[in-house]
Amino acid sequence: ALEGLEFYLENEKNPVPYLIPMAMKASDKGHEKETKEILDSAQRVVEKNEFWQHQEELLHTYLDFYRHYNRFADHERTSKTLVAYYKKAELEREASTKKWLEEQGYSVGTLEKMMCVKKNIFIKKDQFASDLLAVGNGQVIFVQVKSGKTALSKVKEAIREFAKFDFPKFADRWIVCWEERARKPVIVDIRNMKA
Repeated sequence: ALEGLEFYLENEKNPVPYLIPMAMKASDKGHEKETKEILDSAQRVVEKNEFWQHQEELLHTYLDFYRHYNRFADHERTSKTLVAYYKKAELEREASTKKWLEEQGYSVGTLEKMMCVKKNIFIKKDQFASDLLAVGNGQVIFVQVKSGKTALSKVKEAIREFAKFDFPKFADRWIVCWEERARKPVIVDIRNMKA
């Protein structure tokens, strides 16, 4: 397995799509040490070359590996890393949406509220099923932000969330979908749509 690792590292500009399946096969064959070496090599490539599009899949592969070999402390640590990754991605997509809306001439505010669910445990809760509120250009827009490979598939769920509130007729409701590596979002205006 490690000969293949060296081959891909030396001959591929982006070897990560090859290294992840290689690590999974090595793990399935019971090669714990080799699997870890392949995964760590893939992580170094991601960080060195900023191939962040592979980070989520790589973290999930690490989780599968740690679960397979009952490495529970490593699994817990990687789970926390994955949660932090998702939180960072969420903040970045909301910031991108806010910036994009401001470039279109809107004033934008955040509609998320921190709520205490237990002592010292807080969660973010959307207000009016929205991440942002945009005002300008003669419009009031409640905005829900979706991103990633499945952004557009989340539209029906977002419509159902918006349907829980009685918005005035003048208020627009947008689902802003950021597909991977997109420079501009896809806007779904659902004012006249049903769930």
